[in-house]
Amino acid sequence: MKKRLEKFELRPSLLVLFVYIMLLFSRFLVGGLEAGTSQYLAAVILQLLTFLIPAVLFYRLRTTGRFPLEPQKRIRYIKRLRMTPPSARHALIIAAAVLALIAGCLLFSISFDGGSSFEGNFTLYDTFAAKKDGTALGALGLVLAYAVLPAVCEELVFRGIICAEYEGRGVIFSFTMSTFFFALLHFNPEKLLSHVFAGLVLAALLYATRSVFSCMIAHFLYNIFGIFGQQYITEFYITSGSLGVFIFIMITVLILAAAVFCGQAARLYRRYSVKDAPSDYREPHTRAELSAAFAEVIKTPSVIACVALYVVFVIINLII
Repeated sequence: MKKRLEKFELRPSLLVLFVYIMLLFSRFLVGGLEAGTSQYLAAVILQLLTFLIPAVLFYRLRTTGRFPLEPQKRIRYIKRLRMTPPSARHALIIAAAVLALIAGCLLFSISFDGGSSFEGNFTLYDTFAAKKDGTALGALGLVLAYAVLPAVCEELVFRGIICAEYEGRGVIFSFTMSTFFFALLHFNPEKLLSHVFAGLVLAALLYATRSVFSCMIAHFLYNIFGIFGQQYITEFYITSGSLGVFIFIMITVLILAAAVFCGQAARLYRRYSVKDAPSDYREPHTRAELSAAFAEVIKTPSVIACVALYVVFVIINLII
């Protein structure tokens, strides 16, 4: 037994697999809750058990527990988590990221669902529907359970731990893996491209600001828009009376947001260059090296299990 533990490798994909299993389990669990049960409380407990507690446990095992990194690697790993607060100079790039998320995700949703994209409430993991009751306490519950916790928990796992784990193989690799796992997280093939796009924007924001908290803020503001702002977008769409006009406006917003984002990112990187701030990651020098890294990770049992879980769930949903 001891030899097996010594051979066992603590992989980030195991953390992701646990998250997937918990989210799928929650769909059956929530379906069995009584009508009077607080959805806010259920959503909070689910996210703590699914994301936050496992992430903290993973971090402890990686740094001081049974599967620690070598001392030098452990120091780099902790730095790569980028648990530093953003500064005022990051405000504009965060705002641009939020606008890009809103416009881009709306465009991808429209491409699949058309006008039906504007119907329905904001839903968390296709399990908890955000229903506003018009009270201050209800609004506070929505903000905590549907905006704050998802932003903190998801970013801690997918832009924090996942990027820190895979970054040693290069930024392209960590970008791809964090976006890949984040896209599959929601188990919704119709919104897969929206989640891929969101994952790429948030990963880019992480590396531009070098702060996972910037991603949390952007993710939080996007969730706030989904909960409280979606109705105004719907009203605007109805008022314009034309899907083509609406799409044109969203494309314009996306292009402008992307331009501001790229400009601010370039400004931040020039600042890092002047300060000679270390990147603390290694970029593969050849395509062969990058391909070998992908091949090595993709064939691991936990990654295969993550993909298989997604595919099986989608097939079952189609059959049902």
